[in-house]
Amino acid sequence: MWNEILLYLTVIVLAATPWVEILVVIPFGIGIGLNPILVGVFSFAGNAVPIYLIVVGFERFNTWWASRRGRFLVNPADESWQEGRRARAMNVLRKYGVPGMSLASPLLIGAHLGAVITLLVGAPRNRIIGWMTFSLAIWTVAITVASWYGIGWLTSLWS
Repeated sequence: MWNEILLYLTVIVLAATPWVEILVVIPFGIGIGLNPILVGVFSFAGNAVPIYLIVVGFERFNTWWASRRGRFLVNPADESWQEGRRARAMNVLRKYGVPGMSLASPLLIGAHLGAVITLLVGAPRNRIIGWMTFSLAIWTVAITVASWYGIGWLTSLWS
């Protein structure tokens, strides 16, 4: 019993870890024999909570940064948004929007980094939280189903 609880806690912690996240944790959890539904739920929670903390804490961080550096980290009215990496990030966000970034980031760059990039280009917090939650829910279900059937298929090949 305690071993199983420890394994589910490990799923939560690994899902909260950047670059590990749901794409690795769900197949791992299902592969070691944990309940796929619980793995999905705990992976979703482990991945979503840090994103909420990042989004909510970013405003405080931005204010702290301004008090230390004399300027805000994110200020879209600033002229520097017209050049370099920030301009490229802003163009990606304009092209695909918060929904596109939220839906793509869990698989391409990680949900944590996707949330940070979206915040850095000045997207509204409520939209980021809503779309990231939706995206994580969709990807959690898809990865859980694919892992369940994929691992079942692989074990049937070797049986």
